[in-house]
Amino acid sequence: VSPAVNGTMVCSQIAVASETWVAEISPREPRISVVPFTPRDPRRTVIVDNLQSTIIVDRISQRHPRFESLANYDRCLVGELSLKRETMCAQISALLRRAILRGEFPPGAPMLETTLSLRLGASRSPLREAMRQLIDEGLLVNVPFQGTRVVELSVRDINEIYAMRTCLEQFAFELCWLRRNAEFANELGRRNERLQVAIDIGDDAQTIEAELNLHGLSYEWSDNRLLQSTWNGVRGRLELYWAEHHRAHGLTGPKRESHDDYIRLAVGNDLEAMKAEIRSHMRRGLEQTKAFVEARSASAAE
Repeated sequence: VSPAVNGTMVCSQIAVASETWVAEISPREPRISVVPFTPRDPRRTVIVDNLQSTIIVDRISQRHPRFESLANYDRCLVGELSLKRETMCAQISALLRRAILRGEFPPGAPMLETTLSLRLGASRSPLREAMRQLIDEGLLVNVPFQGTRVVELSVRDINEIYAMRTCLEQFAFELCWLRRNAEFANELGRRNERLQVAIDIGDDAQTIEAELNLHGLSYEWSDNRLLQSTWNGVRGRLELYWAEHHRAHGLTGPKRESHDDYIRLAVGNDLEAMKAEIRSHMRRGLEQTKAFVEARSASAAE
């Protein structure tokens, strides 16, 4: 890996090399230095995020002498990402998705190709492909004569998401109810554990992804391809809804105990009780989220 390349290329080179590296990004210089760590080093993961000229490293790494200079940086965020052989488009879309869900690009914000290309150090082609992917997922929208913007949910959108999600998940459990076994229960428990870890870290984007994966298990076990396709089609809007829900409640994720009843009933013997829990679970915080979105829309219109 070159000691001075743009952030996107560092991600790409790391993925190819399957190594763990740490990149120091200066807020004043568009160059970064890359430092390899030994296989035994506990800092096995790193995100290179050049959207805000930041470095994101494992919390342990911040106490390492190499990072003493980080005290002079404007921001230092903490996160982790398993380094895989991803395409440039996948890396860019992942960075943009996290930035949107964390509110770095607020609802309605324009997504200018020129600005993003410079910030990411990426060419226009993979950037456009990544943005098209986020449009398909429902995170971005292409507005005629205005360009691409972050989707801004309305109260009507939230009502429709609530109704659609409630019906879909109840149907998913109806289909998978007799298919459930010990493997289903164990996997549900593992996904809940991953959600707990994300909650403890306090990473908004990670908790949203983990919660989606938890709720997605019933769809995966439904053995209905059309239902699974529909679920995948609404995931983007659900990500935006949960991001709004967290902001409305001043949280970075759900409470640790928020899925206890859901987990207990999902592996139980009463389907009607599970369907009632789904209705109740979906309604929690709904009115406060709608009031939050309505107030923001009214403020923007003034």
